Amino acid sequence: MIDLLKSRLYNTSLKKIIDILNKLKIKPNQLTTFGLLFGILAAFFIYKRFFIISVIFIILSTFCDMFDGWLARATKQETKFGKIYDVAMDKYVEGFIGLSLAFIMPPFILSGYVWAILGTFGSIIISVISNAALQVTNEKVFKFMSRSDRGLILVLGLLVASQFGDIILTYTAILLTLFSHLTIVLMLFSYKKVLKNK
Repeated sequence: MIDLLKSRLYNTSLKKIIDILNKLKIKPNQLTTFGLLFGILAAFFIYKRFFIISVIFIILSTFCDMFDGWLARATKQETKFGKIYDVAMDKYVEGFIGLSLAFIMPPFILSGYVWAILGTFGSIIISVISNAALQVTNEKVFKFMSRSDRGLILVLGLLVASQFGDIILTYTAILLTLFSHLTIVLMLFSYKKVLKNK
């Protein structure tokens, strides 16, 4: 859902930021690496329960993840390795954040570790389905809950948890888990329909 907004943002004044990055001779893969570093810092501050600070680094990591692709396309620096590197670093960020949450989330029905693992699995499987689908069709299907959507829910959860306690993070992880696996089911049904008609 937020991915649609990101596409619109590209055609706004944010384009000027791409020009600035290009003048500074920052490469797309460097931005991807910065995104990983910011993501690791976000995970560290989550673990230390500095949730507001962690949100700042999540936003910075998201900024890098958004602009690395835009910069690559705008400056004709797209490479096959860059696409692979981007996906790999994205999953590292999600993994580190999931791990940090696992250490601090209190149990609710299941342990915090289980919710963190289930949520991270869901995110990874969505990525696997998307990349596997590229091998058999050029048609993309609607994602009920994209990576950007999940990131927004996490940020909101961290902000609320900073005021009302760690249990909010558990509720957030449960919500992310349910939405992620619902997205997987819907994607599988959608791709089955797409491929059946080919």
